[in-house]
Amino acid sequence: MGETRETTSACLGRVLRGLRLAVGLDQAVLAAELDVTAEEIDAFERGVSEPPLITLGEMAELFDVPFTVLLEAVFGEGEAA
Repeated sequence: MGETRETTSACLGRVLRGLRLAVGLDQAVLAAELDVTAEEIDAFERGVSEPPLITLGEMAELFDVPFTVLLEAVFGEGEAA
């Protein structure tokens, strides 16, 4: 009853932020690379909104991770397959 589960948006945001930091980009640089605003990147990372699938694909390519890594953050491990 006291257990809370992280929302999919929040989980994806946490993953996106970690990947961005791992490659050493700030939000403004990432936004420019993806042709979105830094405010949108911030909203994605805070779990306020989710990026469109095409943007997720671009992020996966930019972060050099399989697209499934990001899908698993959205749908849960094992459900993206």
